[in-house]
Amino acid sequence: MIVPLAAALNSCRLYPGHHPSIMQHTTEALGSLRLHMVQNKVVIDAEDHNVLRINGVSVAVDTAEAKKLFVKLRQRGIARIIFGKGIDAEELKGFFLALSSSGGAFGTFENIVVSSFRKTETTEQEPSLADVHEIAAVRRLYREIRLYKNVDMPNVDGIVGGIIAGIRKSRDLSRLLLPDSAGEDRFYVHAYNVAMLSVLQAEHIGLGNALLHDIGFAALVHDAGKTMLPRYLEDRHDSLDEEGWKLMKKHPVYGAALLSAIKKVPVLAAIVAFEHHMKYDGTGYPETRRHAKKLHLVSQMVGIADWYCALSSDLPHRKPLDPPAILGLLNAMAGREFDPLLVDNFVLAASVNR
Repeated sequence: MIVPLAAALNSCRLYPGHHPSIMQHTTEALGSLRLHMVQNKVVIDAEDHNVLRINGVSVAVDTAEAKKLFVKLRQRGIARIIFGKGIDAEELKGFFLALSSSGGAFGTFENIVVSSFRKTETTEQEPSLADVHEIAAVRRLYREIRLYKNVDMPNVDGIVGGIIAGIRKSRDLSRLLLPDSAGEDRFYVHAYNVAMLSVLQAEHIGLGNALLHDIGFAALVHDAGKTMLPRYLEDRHDSLDEEGWKLMKKHPVYGAALLSAIKKVPVLAAIVAFEHHMKYDGTGYPETRRHAKKLHLVSQMVGIADWYCALSSDLPHRKPLDPPAILGLLNAMAGREFDPLLVDNFVLAASVNR
């Protein structure tokens, strides 16, 4: 399988995107991928030195084709690629063109998930179909909101229903949360993981199914306002400067306005989008005259989940903290940034492993 993949990549380096040779080699690579799919996916790992793994099988980098592919993946900081069963030639061609470029963020792909290098302790998690299908579903949700000011409720039901079912099956965060992804998918992974942790908190309190659904939806779209900000703010490789931070702090207002204008969206989603960066002690943003301790319960749970996911993510400008360190910081902030009762609830919910 290495040969057709390397040939397609090489053709993208040699010819312009419209050249027929690119589509010819891409079609051959697609055929090879489909032949090698196991459980509806092909997983290529480039984490080990001078070894590629295809669906867990080691392939030595001792041929010209394998070496070219391996070197390119390492140059782009790619540790793992997952190709899903729904992939077609056009999508695969777009991936090869992005991979062959000299740098920059990857575009979004419906059936391809690209993961960047992470710390050793986090790379042991085996990829699951959720890595492809759940990210793609969240991506479709945000695309509908951004482009069409609409929400496909069956898609939302599928995402949130899967989250609730996953939590009731296991409370192990290493199984529930999706691993970091490179490029634009990082945004969708964050949205999914915040929804997972928000529903986890609500489930632990004992809220019913109907409320869990609305909480999961609200958490999924808590950052909807970021779709209205300049792309460079999300694609950055360092901390925000003063001007960038001023823009970033507008996303709760933008998100609340955007979601309020969509008829299918519950009012709770707009409230959470507006409040999730407000703090228990009255700090945070956006600044209002409303007393912080009157924040909506769900906004506060989403705020905790958002904070946890941000600190656990491997970002270009910041390394992740491990769960015990994050929970320790969370406890230290109880009564200041976060409601102490909700902090206790989160710690208990996140500490249950069944």
